[in-house]
Amino acid sequence: MTTDNLTYEELSSIYRTELRSNPLSTVRPDLYRSMAVLLYSLKRECIMLAKDPDSPFFEEALEKKTKAEVMVKSITAIRTQKVFLRALRSAEGFDAKLDSMTDEEIKFFHESQSSVRKQLSITYDYQMEDYSGGCAGDDPVCNSEGGCMLIRILEDLPSADSFGIDCPLMREDIVTLPSDLARSLISDGKALEIVPGSRSQS
Repeated sequence: MTTDNLTYEELSSIYRTELRSNPLSTVRPDLYRSMAVLLYSLKRECIMLAKDPDSPFFEEALEKKTKAEVMVKSITAIRTQKVFLRALRSAEGFDAKLDSMTDEEIKFFHESQSSVRKQLSITYDYQMEDYSGGCAGDDPVCNSEGGCMLIRILEDLPSADSFGIDCPLMREDIVTLPSDLARSLISDGKALEIVPGSRSQS
């Protein structure tokens, strides 16, 4: 673990990197603790220099502390958003790498992933007989020995007759189909299985 104190210049560098980088950048493992230590030291410096409020050193220290506070808030917000987006994609079934996250961010990732999965499964808790689309929801085949699968359609299928489906399926549709038909779509790269409540591999 990094033991050197975070400097104002290093904080500025991290801030610039996070602003211009779409992926989550690699940072020191103790990022959040070190940012807290830096802010504390800058505040103490301001308190000491406040004995002479007219001093240019006090004004400089106060401005530095204010800028540091803004950068810390921005870094935290930007990285939190990036981590949440990874958790969202992971909950949808995509792979997510955790190697560039701090311990605090990994904890937030897993908490967000769990919350997103619960949110995504809300609709699936309702009885499918309430579905008015007339496509696969009330299919008695789903109650047969083969069972059924919940899938997300990855591309528009205006004509799905070849898969034994008598109505069009559109990209991002969430449908329940007999397992054999669902697996056929998945094997052709036209659908992705959704398993509510399961843990994706990171």
